[in-house]
Amino acid sequence: MSVKVNILTTYNSPNSLGFVYPLAVNRPLFSKEGVRMEFFDSIVDNISDCDIIFINSKFFRSWHFTKAGELYGVLAGFKKKAHKVIWFDTADSTGTTQFNVMPFVDDYYKSQLLKDRSLYEKNFYGNRIFTDYYNKFFGEDDNAASEREKHMAIHTILRKEDAHKLHLSWNSAMDDWGVYAGNYTLAGLIAKAKVRLPFKMRYNTRFLGPEKNRKIGISARIGLSHTISTVRRQREAIVKVLKDKFGVDTAVLPRNKYISELKNSKIAISPFGLGEISCRDFEVIMNGALLFKQDMSHLETWPPLYVDGETYMAFSWDISDLEDKLREFLKDDEKIARISKNAQRAYEYYLYGDGRMEFCNKVMDILR
Repeated sequence: MSVKVNILTTYNSPNSLGFVYPLAVNRPLFSKEGVRMEFFDSIVDNISDCDIIFINSKFFRSWHFTKAGELYGVLAGFKKKAHKVIWFDTADSTGTTQFNVMPFVDDYYKSQLLKDRSLYEKNFYGNRIFTDYYNKFFGEDDNAASEREKHMAIHTILRKEDAHKLHLSWNSAMDDWGVYAGNYTLAGLIAKAKVRLPFKMRYNTRFLGPEKNRKIGISARIGLSHTISTVRRQREAIVKVLKDKFGVDTAVLPRNKYISELKNSKIAISPFGLGEISCRDFEVIMNGALLFKQDMSHLETWPPLYVDGETYMAFSWDISDLEDKLREFLKDDEKIARISKNAQRAYEYYLYGDGRMEFCNKVMDILR
């Protein structure tokens, strides 16, 4: 097999870095299979001189609203020269889809997908399945949301004739959550430079075992600044339980203090934000706390780090069992440590173990 893959991407967000990093780190393995990869952060004349183009959706994020016709023209131009054009939707949630590009691409890969794919044939309030739920549950609407947030959260219906193009890719767990992870601008600049250099890239993600003597029961630094009410309201409800029932301080901390707290915490709460999956999820696992968040069983993602009772603990979307589950777990340090360790083993497997070959096989399947 001999394949040239050109990758059009940005480097300015954890989702983009999670898309780029595993491709770059595993280039030696791809090279052995005859796959050559080149990274681009702008549209240049030779970008279509390849067999396959991978497109990070973040590159065209604003184009859907400001110059959709030009977007479709660019994609059509790619298709004329390259054998295949693959769109990677790296948005935060299972929603906020860009199925409008389907006619112009060969396949559409998304970082996390609803298990019930037929749900993509309907509209959700706020463009996400969970904001739709909280709109009904709390009676909240998003009228006060900033125009920018409304503008950027697109959602298009999946046409039945395009359903065969929809597939699962990989999520932002595959970013390098090392020393520069908290500074996305710097991390992006470093990654952008590294992919152009000939030496091997590697992960710097490190794991602190849960066996450490942890003196903090619950860590929950939850921002409440979202102007989207259906996002903010569920976070406010979680904060209320934590403050009223457990006396937990939920105010946001500077990053160094936040990471220090995680390293000394038994349980860490990571609620939904603009998407179900959060950077905090991986920070919690890395630092050895038990990841506790709303039920994720409605979605499929890779790597599969969300197995209730095995790698994280779930509470219900209506938050009705949050208090009881927390009280139950705070009595069982052994169970907390077991689940936390399971999560770390799973995560390490995909970054450093045989899971790297699983990732490469996943990409090779895309290329075939």
